[in-house]
Amino acid sequence: MVKKATREGTANPSMVSYYLEENKNGGDIPEKVIMDIASDAYGAAVETTLSSIYGFLLQMTKHPQIKLKAQAELDCVCIDRLPAFDDRKNLPYIEAIAMEVGRWHPGVPQGIAHRLEKDDKFEGMFLPKGSLIIPNIWGMCHDENIYESPNVFNPDRFMEQAGDSSTVSLSQSNQDPRQMIFGFGRRQCPGRPFAESQVFFTMALILKVFNILPPVDAQGKEIVQPDAYRSGIVSLPKPFACRFVPRSNAAADLIKQTESERARRGEHRS
Repeated sequence: MVKKATREGTANPSMVSYYLEENKNGGDIPEKVIMDIASDAYGAAVETTLSSIYGFLLQMTKHPQIKLKAQAELDCVCIDRLPAFDDRKNLPYIEAIAMEVGRWHPGVPQGIAHRLEKDDKFEGMFLPKGSLIIPNIWGMCHDENIYESPNVFNPDRFMEQAGDSSTVSLSQSNQDPRQMIFGFGRRQCPGRPFAESQVFFTMALILKVFNILPPVDAQGKEIVQPDAYRSGIVSLPKPFACRFVPRSNAAADLIKQTESERARRGEHRS
C-alpha cells in the first residue's frame, strides 16, 4: 500500500515510507524486515488499545455511577462541545478511569520477556545470568499492598480532594499502573504517550455523547455482561453486548455536526 501510494505521490510520512526511501538512497534494509517492523508496531498498538477500549465499555455497562460522575466532569469542562486534547489536564476523573481500566485488566498481563544480563537474587532465590524473566503485570496491578480491594473496579482510588476544597485531582499516593502495564526499561512500549492519549480521548468522546448501557432481554430487563477475557499475550474481553444511546438531542446533534465537518474535509468514512 505504501509503495503504491509512493508511486502515485500520495504517501503520507510513515516509518515504512522512511525506510523505503532510505533503501532508495543506498540503504540495505531487507524489505521483509521493514514489513516485520511495521507488522509488530501495528499489532502491538491495535490489540492493546482495543483491550483498553473494550474493557472500558464493559465496565461502563456495570458501573452507572462512575459513568455519571465522569459525564458531570465533562459537562463542566466541555459545556456545549466535544472534548479536545487540550482539555485533558482539566479532566482528572476521565484520566483516573483510564488508569483503572489498565490496572483492572492489563492488556498484556504477563508483559514482555526479559533476559538477565547478570546474576541476581529475588526473595531469596538465585537467578543466574541469562535467565528468562516474565514479569507478572497482572499480579503487580492486583497487589493488595499497593491497591486496596484490587478486585473492585474503582477509579476513585486515583483521586484525592484538596483539603476542604471541592476541587479534586489525581492522587499521588497510589502508584500509576501505567508505569507497569507498558513494560520496563529499554523495552518499554515506545508508543506509550500516543496510546495513553488515544485511549483517554476515545473514552472522553464516548462519555460526552453516549450512555453505555447493558443489553436488555425481551422483557426489558438488563442483562449483566460477564467479566470474561480471552487468554493470550494480549488479553481482550470476550465478545459482549452493550448499547450506545445518545445522552440527549444536543449530544446527537454534536455527533451529526462532527460527521458533517469530517465529510466537508473529505474525511468521511462509511
